[in-house]
Amino acid sequence: MDTVELFGYDYKRQAWYDGGVYVRCGHPDSMGCECYGRLNEGKSVIVEALEPWLYSVKLPRAFFADHASRCITRDVVTRSTSKGIIVDLEAREVANLLNDADHWSTEWRELGQAEGFGLGSSARATAAAIRRQFDAETREEFRQEWHKFEKGLN
Repeated sequence: MDTVELFGYDYKRQAWYDGGVYVRCGHPDSMGCECYGRLNEGKSVIVEALEPWLYSVKLPRAFFADHASRCITRDVVTRSTSKGIIVDLEAREVANLLNDADHWSTEWRELGQAEGFGLGSSARATAAAIRRQFDAETREEFRQEWHKFEKGLN
């Protein structure tokens, strides 16, 4: 079985790992918890633990459809509602979407009046939706993940 030599958090199993092995949770002994980390302390981390964490994001349809056609290569829509869609995105994908929405919010004129106005309006709504759902600190963490990805570090 493949192991990793990293420090991080396995979201699927809700346990920390360090040096490629799970570490004991921080709960007091008196709690008698059965956390994955406590039960599997010292065992090798399964590589699938490194799957990226996904964020469910509520968005308007129009701009996301345009963005996805250019930037997303997998099926991320988990639900469609009368007011929009819910998608599961990695942190770097949220950052890229926000960057793209901010760009087209102001640069829609490049496409011409007919096509661009609708796209610009939906881009503004998309950027506003992301900002409502994630605070500034989280959005900055997402941007850092995107920059690492762009540089090939992630």
